[in-house]
Amino acid sequence: TVTEQLRRYLLPINEALGGTPSGGTDVHLMVARYGTSPYGIHKDTNSVLTTVYFGQKTILVWPYEHFSGEVEHKSGERLHIKLPLVKVSEHRATAHSLHATAGSTIYFPASAWHVGSAEADDVHVSLHVTFGTHIDRT
Repeated sequence: TVTEQLRRYLLPINEALGGTPSGGTDVHLMVARYGTSPYGIHKDTNSVLTTVYFGQKTILVWPYEHFSGEVEHKSGERLHIKLPLVKVSEHRATAHSLHATAGSTIYFPASAWHVGSAEADDVHVSLHVTFGTHIDRT
């Protein structure tokens, strides 16, 4: 079953983390076709492992400090935040580019700002596993 396959996939990861993360684990499957994710530049509350199963995708990533001036909340590093007024095209050159093809996995921490990017006409399928390890940070 899908549940058993996910358990086998997650078991070594959770063991490496010392058990199930205190913030939980979420899994979602993405099937998409876009040039740049319509979600825009954002950061999540969980760290993310993305495995591409079909096609290819790139995640553009920036450290939290790069856009921290856009955030009013002092605990912004721990929150889910979207930056709808920030244009990807104006910051692409400063991003770290994480590229994945079918069968490869990429990781980025909860503190990282990121946006998905791909060739506009290419379909990609990816599995995203998020780990709520951020709750342990002070």
